[in-house]
Amino acid sequence: MREPTATAEDEVRVSLTDFQRKVSMFVAGVKDQTLTLTRSGEPVAVLMDVDEFRHLVELEEQAEDLYWTVVALRQDIEWQRANRPTVSLEEVEARARGRN
Repeated sequence: MREPTATAEDEVRVSLTDFQRKVSMFVAGVKDQTLTLTRSGEPVAVLMDVDEFRHLVELEEQAEDLYWTVVALRQDIEWQRANRPTVSLEEVEARARGRN
């Protein structure tokens, strides 16, 4: 079995073949370091600690909330400049949730 290849400070690459042979060892190691699985040397999947994954999902949700807040504020500024009626942030958020 080839040794995993270190590519970045927080990423280790390992072939799918090697991963299949030693899956329990690699799963135990993701607490310390994210593992990138490769096929023919190309990345195909990432194995990471579940708490880190949940944190990334939370950050993504916060970023989306921030995006919609910025959209609402920009629209409010544009409408005020054009002397148009405004829409509340709550209504913009309700409309955004309706799109999901």
